[in-house]
Amino acid sequence: LEEFPDAKLIFTHRNPGEIIPSLAKLFVVFTAPDVIPGAVGSSAKEWGEETVKRMNHYSGGLVDFTMAQNNESSLYSFPSSGTSRIDLSFVYVRRDVQGAIGKIYEQLYPDQPLTSNKATRAFKKYLEQNEREKHGNQRRSLEDFHLSKEDVAFREYNDMFLN
Repeated sequence: LEEFPDAKLIFTHRNPGEIIPSLAKLFVVFTAPDVIPGAVGSSAKEWGEETVKRMNHYSGGLVDFTMAQNNESSLYSFPSSGTSRIDLSFVYVRRDVQGAIGKIYEQLYPDQPLTSNKATRAFKKYLEQNEREKHGNQRRSLEDFHLSKEDVAFREYNDMFLN
């Protein structure tokens, strides 16, 4: 941040517990060529545990970074409000992409006009042509990886960014 004092940070936040099954499956797929079936560390339960461990690291890092930004004596001191950073819920962005973009412009670039009608139409067209899940969806569940909702609560992250 010292190198880029005019940087704008845009974060979208999603309950980490909701993506754990997909992330665990992704880890399984990426490592499958290197794993001997039945070897230690190759079970669905172990991948569930590893995924929660990694997500705790990722989400905890963002919580720590955000808290450090608000501390003026921190290396990462960078106001987490105003015209430098915006935090948006993934649910809100999915529900109203254009509204989210408008909110980003409004908060981070208050002296500039919002997107033009031409840009809005082009973006709408893009969204229509690139629908989420247009290629299908492989549903996964916490139970597939021997996890419960309590295992993936991520309370500190959710309290900071989603509640």
